[in-house]
Amino acid sequence: MEDKDKIVVYKSFSDDVAAHMVMDILQENGIECFLSGENLNYTGMPLPIAGINLHLFEKDIPRATEILKEQRQK
Repeated sequence: MEDKDKIVVYKSFSDDVAAHMVMDILQENGIECFLSGENLNYTGMPLPIAGINLHLFEKDIPRATEILKEQRQK
């Protein structure tokens, strides 16, 4: 796997709704991404060590950052 194909954790969330909203925005703009750790938060109460991580290709970080910055300005 080349470095440009490296998958990294881009953001971590404690709230699954916020995680899905960001993931949906990025996917609608052509950024391939996925979440991990969601099921750990469905234990009845959130665990301090259990975060929801948004993963994407390292090469997409600049574009993802710009998309989310534009979204916040709306």
